[in-house]
Order: sequence, then structure tokens, then C-alpha cells
Amino acid sequence: MARINIFMKLLLLLLFVLSLMITTVHGFEDSMQYHYGSNLSDIWFREWAYHKCTNGDNGHGDTDFTLETIPGYPHLRKMHLYTYAISHRPGGGGLHGFETVNHIYGIQGYDDSDYLAFVVQDYSQSHIEAYDEGILNDHYCTVYYPYPGSTSNVTVYWYSSGGYCVGIAHISPYLPTYHDSSLYELYREGDIIYLSIDGEAKGSVGGGDAPGRFFSLKSLIETSIEHGTYTHIHISDMTTSSGFVALGTEILGSQTWVEKHEINELVDPEIDVKWHMRTIPKSSYTSSEYTLKVVMSKNGTVVNTTVLKEAGNSTTKPAGYLKYNWTQLFGLEGYGLYKFNLYKDTSLIGSDYIFYKDLNDASWIDIERDVYGIGDDMKVTYYMDNPDFTSNDYFIRIYDASGEKKEEREVSSDSGTETFSTLGFEEGTAYAVLVKDTSPSTSYEDDRDIIEMAIDVANMLEGVFIHGTTYNAETGQPLPNVTINFTQAGNEYNTVSDANGTYEFLGGETGTEGGDIPTSTNTYAKFARDVEINVNASKVGYWHDNFSFTPLRSGTLTIDLYLLPNCENLTHTGYTIAGMTLSYPFHQAVGDANVHIENETTWSSDTVSSTDMGYYIFDNLPVGPMKEQIENETFNSSEYDTWISLVHENIIPGSQKVTNTTDETPFEENIDYEMNYADGKIKVLSSGNMTNNTLYHIDYEYYTGNTYKFYTNATRSRYKPSSVYTTEFDHESEECQYQNIILHGLYELTIYAKDAETHFSLTDFSAIFNDDEQKESGSSTYITFDVEYGIWKVQVDKSGYYSQVKYIYVADDTNVTFYLTRIENESQYPSGPGAYYAPHSVEFRFQDLFGNPVSGATVNATPIETTMGSWEWLQN
Repeated sequence: MARINIFMKLLLLLLFVLSLMITTVHGFEDSMQYHYGSNLSDIWFREWAYHKCTNGDNGHGDTDFTLETIPGYPHLRKMHLYTYAISHRPGGGGLHGFETVNHIYGIQGYDDSDYLAFVVQDYSQSHIEAYDEGILNDHYCTVYYPYPGSTSNVTVYWYSSGGYCVGIAHISPYLPTYHDSSLYELYREGDIIYLSIDGEAKGSVGGGDAPGRFFSLKSLIETSIEHGTYTHIHISDMTTSSGFVALGTEILGSQTWVEKHEINELVDPEIDVKWHMRTIPKSSYTSSEYTLKVVMSKNGTVVNTTVLKEAGNSTTKPAGYLKYNWTQLFGLEGYGLYKFNLYKDTSLIGSDYIFYKDLNDASWIDIERDVYGIGDDMKVTYYMDNPDFTSNDYFIRIYDASGEKKEEREVSSDSGTETFSTLGFEEGTAYAVLVKDTSPSTSYEDDRDIIEMAIDVANMLEGVFIHGTTYNAETGQPLPNVTINFTQAGNEYNTVSDANGTYEFLGGETGTEGGDIPTSTNTYAKFARDVEINVNASKVGYWHDNFSFTPLRSGTLTIDLYLLPNCENLTHTGYTIAGMTLSYPFHQAVGDANVHIENETTWSSDTVSSTDMGYYIFDNLPVGPMKEQIENETFNSSEYDTWISLVHENIIPGSQKVTNTTDETPFEENIDYEMNYADGKIKVLSSGNMTNNTLYHIDYEYYTGNTYKFYTNATRSRYKPSSVYTTEFDHESEECQYQNIILHGLYELTIYAKDAETHFSLTDFSAIFNDDEQKESGSSTYITFDVEYGIWKVQVDKSGYYSQVKYIYVADDTNVTFYLTRIENESQYPSGPGAYYAPHSVEFRFQDLFGNPVSGATVNATPIETTMGSWEWLQN
């Protein structure tokens, strides 16, 4: 185990004391509104959020129902916009009745929230003299309703993670007055939902008994006469976070304002930035300063700061937009990535980005997927336009949502694909940046000669996301229409594999029209890590070995499910044991495993499981007789109505035949005699045709009571030998029995060590695996361990360097590089391996339980003389 010296004990004590003083300490990132590229977000940034309307003249009470699902919501929380419309005209009689059009869009945020904010850009109602059809275009969805006598109601619904309505808020009374880019904030306290508009409290507008996971908007008009009225509401920038930032390329208020994340010198110089800020609680909003900073990503330089609200000001409108001229902001040659960051005092609460690209450079970079679970491997493909490797160095930089550079990897060809781990990423938008260094000899920290050539982004989600394929393991073919149920912490997730056998779990669950979400969105459902998941799969005529596993990290899991036909449909002969060789813990197929079987005597056999499915079968097993036939067993009837024991117990019901001993005349059960099959007894009835104290014959079959045991196990290279599994056959067993065999993989964990400053590979270092096994690298640049699935502690030590400890997730062969920091003044530190941690900065942020900053807090770090030596790094 790593040695902890006096200094470290004191430091840990200091941190522990501070933790007791601080209610909550953490940096906060915008949790809802990081954006994808514009190809996924057009719909959200159109002036009209509604996508489809229906309007009908259904004179006999018929109902039209239309559902539209729009993927690619441009937010961190993989949200989806969907609308549905209902038209209902009961009772006949021409135009009498009512029309209802519901526009619903939902936010799926994976985290429940008591807070919801959005901007009402516009709201209006007008009247017309005749009924007309609904009008639908790219930006506006206007529906005409019969009037007068019409009533209008706009309602915000709150839904639980299961899709059930848990709260309702009515905002209709405020819309005619507050609709000019007004910020509406809904907040649930207890069972009451309150409304604030532009920072002014409006009181209670509804109630709810739980936080919301989804939110939706419904607009309803009822009327009874043929003349018409229309209404439209423009809702935008919906979020559950503390701030919102979005970039556009056209002036707000036009129908063509859309998000734009890449510009060049030919586009309009105007950039419009929408923003809004949380005002609840009002005291925190009033006391805080809000600023919008434009930051050059490559070096963190702030190129512009705008104060949106000064501290102490309570009257500034908390929503609006800013216009920038990018030619003045960036300069004509200021190519690269810029982030527009919204700060509450020093806390980042919202962010968006734009990339200014050089038209002379056709280089590009592409992240394979738009969305990753944190922990997934990210594939990045790139192309460089006419690179000069003689004069320049080229890199791919990966940043997470916090802006931290997670990895920088040099590339030496004009195109290719690189794979990066996303372990430890912050939730939100991750960036891949293709970089050119025109002065390679310059220090790594000098970015004056760094040119950002191209970028791409992906959304990182915290959680476990699962998909896979269902198979018929006997044939190796995908098996459609399998019902799948995963259960975690009491929550059930259900789906059915499609025609190709593929399945995935989608966010939301089927509800009803009466207030619940009408259908599932096409969002991946999120499972929690470190919480057991129970897996069940079923299909009529098939067998599945249900199992459970505990995911140890976030990320996307591919879990294929394997079913076998029931015994009557399985290809086999005689007594049979069949199953699959599967890997721990996800029960995935392990092909080409050697499977051995033996019985209690001398019989044994071997086979190899199938390459693709890991399927194996042993049939025609040497199972002895389970029952035997007895003929002409003689018994004496003795006294009437008295039980008489036969030779054997466990008689098979209905197999007996009772006759006299002369002409074998048969007698009838329950008329002449009764049977106790289990105990092997017969009773002659006085009311029947048999006589007492007489000899009779009985034929019957009985179960022998024999049990035949078989023992199976499997081996394969790079796996530990499996356990031995016992399968028994007796008279109650089916002819086929199934036995899956679980193998624990042995994965190669390779440890590299490099100098943190120069990135040169190191030799002569040691690695301690799980506080137990220690190896030395010698002249090699790496050390390998054979490890099983899990999270393992590894400590790397080298003389003259600070030690480093990592906890490494292993589910496959894994390579990990430790970047060791050199000890500046080695003479003041003990030499050799040990737990000496590199100097680093620690930032404390103070906030109360409600997330409000706490000012005036003081942190004291007091040097104490120890054998550690120099304290200059702390004092400075």
C-alpha cells in the first residue's frame, strides 16, 4: 500500500475539516443546453417550436390523433421535440362542438427538476369570419377555431420518468400581457407550483406532487359556433438549468433565425446571442453579477466581456440577446474555436460555441457519433489539406464540457482515425479539434503559433445506455419479437426486439391521452452505474437464462441476448444437456470454448462451442431407466377396507391392472379397490366385486427413484477455467435440460509511464496492482498484468518522480499511460517509490443546499514543518 507521510495526513485532515464546514462545494456547469451542430438543431431554433398540427371536421364524435417525433434535440440531455394534435367534434350537427389542438414538446433530462424556465417570444389571438384548415409551414403552425363563446387555456404539464403526469401549471392569464421575450420561470415548492415572469413573482399557478423529468405545453381552445379564431404561442429556450446561451446568425424576431456553429469570412458579420438567467431565489439573483465572456478556446484568452447584470441590481430583465460583429471580435485572421460563456459571478452556468474557419483550408475532423455515454471510446476521423510535416506538428486535441484538455495526440499522416477514451469527461459537449503547431520547438504552453484547423463536437452523457440483439443460439440467427425486461432499483424498462432482433430502451413510457405522455420518445433510457440490473427475456417456445449484472462505469453497453428453443423444438436425440458458454458479467457469447462433460462413473465426452454463439449440446446421454414394469405381483386382499403394502412405492398413476389369479378377470379402480400411488398401497373395497382374504395379481409401472448426475465445465485461452456445473435427471426432469457455463475473462492490462512535461517514455519504473502484485519494467517501457473484469487500483512509481495512482476500469484488453511529474528538488524528498503527490491547485467553491453561492468564506492552508521539506509550492 502507498505510504502516506505526515504532510499528507495533515492535508487530508485539513480537507476533512473543510468538508464539514462546507454544505456543498462544487463547480457548476450548464446542465441542459449544450448544443450539437446545426444539422441537428434547426427545428429547435425556428421561430415556431410546433412541428405539426391537425384540424378536422369530424361531425360524429370521431377523433383524429397525430403524433410527430423529431430527433436530434440540440441539448446536453438528449431532449426530443414532439407534438400531437387531437380534433374532436362530438354530437354531429355541422360545426357545433369543440376543437382541441395540443402542442406538446418534452424535455427529457434524465435528472428530475423542480425548476423550468422558458422564453415567451410572442403570443396572439385573432378572429376570422369562416372556418379554415390549419396552416403549416417550416416556422408557423396556425390553427383556426370556430368562435364566439371560445375559451383558451395554455397549460404546462410535468411528467415523471415513467411518463405520468405529476404536476400542472396554468399560464394563460399572463400571456396577453407578458409575451415580448419574457422569461417565465416555474418552480415547485412542496405541492405548489409558482410562477415568476422576468424576475417578478406572480404567485401560485398550479400544483405538483413530484419533480418533473419531462415537461410539455398544451394549448386548448373550445368553441361552439362556426366563426373562427386563431392563436399562436412562440415558446423558446426551455431549460432546467441556471442559464441559457444560444448563438444565431440572423436578427431575432425573424423567421429565419437559426443556430450556427461555423462561420467563415463570407458570412454576415453579425452574430446574435440569446441568453437568460435564473432569478429564483431572488436574493441570489440580485446579489450576483452576470457576465457573458467570449473566450478563445486554444489559450483561454477572454476577447470580450459584457456585464449583463451588475451585482445588487434587481430590476434588469433576466432575458435578452446581444449582437456582435465577429470581424471586430475575432479579427479577419483570428481563426479557431470561441466559446460564449455565461457566468454567475465566477460560476459557469451556460455556454455555446462558434468556429471561425479559414476558407483556404479544407481540413476536417469528424467524431463518429453525436452522443456518447461517458466512458465510451470515441472514434475521431480526420483529413488535413496539404500538411507540411517538415515545418509543422499536427495534433488532435480533445476537450470536455468544462473546457479541460483531456488529451492531445500527435498525428503524422494526412488522414486517419484515432480512438480516445472518454473516461472522466464532464457531462456536456466534448470537442475534437484538429490543430497545427507552426513552431514545434516552442514550449507546449505557448499557443501563439497554434492554429485550429477544424472541429467537431459530441454530447457526453453520464449514465449507462444499453442496446443489443436477440439471437436463436441454436441457429445463430437474429430472433425477432423477443420481450425484454430490465429492472433496476425498482424501475422497469420494457421493450421488444424488432424484425432484425435489435433492441434498445427508449426514454419515457407509454401513457394515455388523458394527461400522460402519449408515447415513448426515441431517446435512450439511462441506467445508473453501481446499481444491479436484472435482465429478463422471453418468447413463446424459447428458453432464456435470466441473469443480473452491475455496471461499474458510465457508457454504452452492447448486451446481446441468447435464447434456445424449448425441448420439443430443439434438435436432439434422447436425454440432452444444451447451453452456451458466456462471459462474465454481461453473459456475452464465448465461442470456440472446450466443453467437457462426465457422469458419476466412467463416462465422459467433449465438444467445442460454436464460434459465433458459444452454443454446445450433449445428447444421447447415458441415462438409465427411470421406471420399471412389474407383472403379476401377488397380494392378499386381507380384510376389507384395509390398506395393503405392495413391493414398490412411486407407482405411476393409471399404469396398474388388478386381476384375479385364475382367469385374470380385471377389476375397476374406485369401484373394487383404491390406490395410494405414492406409498405403493392398495385397499380392497367391501362395496365392490373383490373378496377379502383372497390372492390377486397386480401389474404396474413405478419410478425407480434413480437420479443421474452430469458435470460440465469449460475452458478457453484467455479465460479462467469455469466452475463445474451439476445437472440432474430424474423421473420429474424433462428430457432436455439447459446449462449455461460462465467464463471469467483474463484481460491484458498494459501500463506505460511517460514524463508529464516531455511525453518521453520512461523505463525502470514499478507498478503495484491492487496493493498486491508489484512488477518492475526494467529496460522496457511497459508492464503487463492479467486481470479480470472490474475496477482495479494501480500505482506507478519511479525514482525522481511523484507517484501516481489510478483506478482503472477493465472489461477488455486495456492500455493506460501514467504521466509522471518530475520532482523539482529531489534532494529534499526521500528517493524511491512512495505516495508523494505532485503539486497542484485546488479551487474551493462555496454554496448552500439550494445551490446559492456563499460569500465571505475563508480557506486557510497553513504550512506545518515536516520531513517533506520545501513548502514553496504551497506558499506561492
